[in-house]
Amino acid sequence: MESLGALIRRRREQRGIKPRQLGDAIGRTQQYVSQLETDRISTPPPDVVAGIATFLSIPEDALLRSMGYLSTVPPGEEDAPFPKKDPRSAVVELLGEIQDDDVAAIWTVVDRLARRSRG
Repeated sequence: MESLGALIRRRREQRGIKPRQLGDAIGRTQQYVSQLETDRISTPPPDVVAGIATFLSIPEDALLRSMGYLSTVPPGEEDAPFPKKDPRSAVVELLGEIQDDDVAAIWTVVDRLARRSRG
C-alpha cells in the first residue's frame, strides 16, 4: 500500500501544485509538507487530513487508509470495520492511548465518511 507521504506527493505533483501552495492551503509551512511527503510526519491531525483531502481532491478515506486508520480488507471479508464498542474504547484499541480531543476529531471524520457512504 502507498504511504501517506507518497500519496500526497503523487497527487500534488499530478496537479502541478508546489509544496508551498499546499502548505498555504492547509495552514502549514512548506517544511511541514516536506515532512509529510517523506513520511517523517505520518499521522497529521484531522484538520490537516481534511484540508489535504479537499485541496488535492483525495477522498478522506484514502488518506485514512494510507495512515492505517481504515481497513484495506474489502467489506464483507472481515467481521466488522470497527469494533462494536463505545467510540472511545474502539479508537484507543486501534490507536493506543490518545487525548480526548483527538478521539472527538477522529470520530468526526469517521462519522462524515459513514454518512457519505450511506447517503
